[in-house]
Amino acid sequence: EDIVSRYRHKLIDRSEEEFWALALNRANAAVADLRVSVGGQSGTVVDPKVVFSKALMVRAAALVLVHNHPSGNPRPSEADKRLTRSLVEVGKALDLPVLDHVIIAGMRHFSFADHQLL
Repeated sequence: EDIVSRYRHKLIDRSEEEFWALALNRANAAVADLRVSVGGQSGTVVDPKVVFSKALMVRAAALVLVHNHPSGNPRPSEADKRLTRSLVEVGKALDLPVLDHVIIAGMRHFSFADHQLL
């Protein structure tokens, strides 16, 4: 809920998809909001190298991923699931864990962690 509250106002009225990463310190306190990419109505390109280079620049210890679905449907697509799995694996290799990936769609949201998909 904290993540949804933090990002909903940034993403609720967007007509294009945006992908963000919240950088956290070792105590899981927010260090930086990192906008990774902006795309079109049905998707955005997310490069893992960009995600983790931005996170490393702010000395993040962990990440929470956040993006919106302008369609209003919070369910993750297969592409969302593949990307999440990929980012989780890269995070493990860098000792920079991905703690959650939250999709915000209007007043609804989906948490990968809440659905045991990480």
